[in-house]
Amino acid sequence: MANQTSSVASTPDFHRDINQPATHKKDDSKLWPVPKPARNPTMTFADIVGAGEIATIKKKGSIQFHAVGDTGTGTAPQEHVVEAMARDIVPAKPADGAVFLLNLGDILYGPGKSDHYAGKFYRPNMPYLHPAANFEGIIFAIPGNHDGEVRSSADSPTLKAYRENFCAPPGKTPPMAASFNVSMPHQPGPYWYLDAPFLDLIGLYTNSGENIATLGADAKDTHQAVWFQKTLKALAQARKNGNRKALVIATHHAPYAGGLHPHNHGHEHPSVPELQNQLDTAFAAAGIWPDAVISGHTHTYQQYMRYCKGTNGRDFVIPYFVAGTGGMPMQTLPTGIGSNSIQEKPLGLASAQVVYKNGLASHGYLRITASEKHLTTTFVPTIEDHRSAFETVTIELATQKQVFI
Repeated sequence: MANQTSSVASTPDFHRDINQPATHKKDDSKLWPVPKPARNPTMTFADIVGAGEIATIKKKGSIQFHAVGDTGTGTAPQEHVVEAMARDIVPAKPADGAVFLLNLGDILYGPGKSDHYAGKFYRPNMPYLHPAANFEGIIFAIPGNHDGEVRSSADSPTLKAYRENFCAPPGKTPPMAASFNVSMPHQPGPYWYLDAPFLDLIGLYTNSGENIATLGADAKDTHQAVWFQKTLKALAQARKNGNRKALVIATHHAPYAGGLHPHNHGHEHPSVPELQNQLDTAFAAAGIWPDAVISGHTHTYQQYMRYCKGTNGRDFVIPYFVAGTGGMPMQTLPTGIGSNSIQEKPLGLASAQVVYKNGLASHGYLRITASEKHLTTTFVPTIEDHRSAFETVTIELATQKQVFI
């Protein structure tokens, strides 16, 4: 395990109160109504890997997976990240390594996405999809804004290529996947819940805006938000019944980004407080708070820590990780590590402070491990065929506080 890393020293930049309006660059991106899932949005990992593998994972006492976004380039950096992740797979004993990859969105860029899945998704991901003879890796995905944009008639309706490849009906292999002799996980739609040993993983779709993010295109487009809150309430009840698992929320757009900068400070992708407000509304209504939030969109690694005080006086933390580091060229890393922070008064909490804790301008991926007691997240940078852990953050599930082990 990598050493727990303290914040890297950097030049202090600014402190911003969340109650002050964030100024965003004008965003003319079109938002599209979120397509409804074709069936129940719940996936059970046992249905994908079988009861035997689930028993092995439980016996081991933990489950490990990867997460990274902004991959759809078909270039050498994307290939290097995939090859590095594939080295974490153990085909002879799958439970001893990473058991799936979660793509955090922007799987493809530009028009004509269906035609580019071969060269920018399947081909560069073959080391992960087929790491050994007679063994197939698993890739889930949430869509990003570029997956949802409609830039040509071939991309209509929204998320067409994404749904063709990730949401095929059970028992049917997407034609492009079949041409590569690989299987896909038959996701129910653009948002879903994965029930796995030690892990509750919720993937959300935050629409096609470049600088804005939302769970619904307008006031009538509420089915994702309603489902999200209902799902959280069920998980909260499960916790009360003694079934405490790590809860991880995945969004493409990052609720906190840019070193907490508003857009006019020059960073490409800012925080999206509107999205965080939507998430907080659901968390507060359900009475449950996540153990981590993971996102892409911004093309650097960034880590934020949200220090929360509940209305009952309980103190806990929620780490937010940004890892749009799967292949796109790096953006400028925001300054102010360890000093930039915002104060919040979110729904459901007495108060909160969010601190920009760490960051790195490097391609790489998140390696996440959930066990009965802990959720551990490591960012692993990749430079060609070299990789090494940059930092590790561990949350103790019982207290929802960071621990150092």
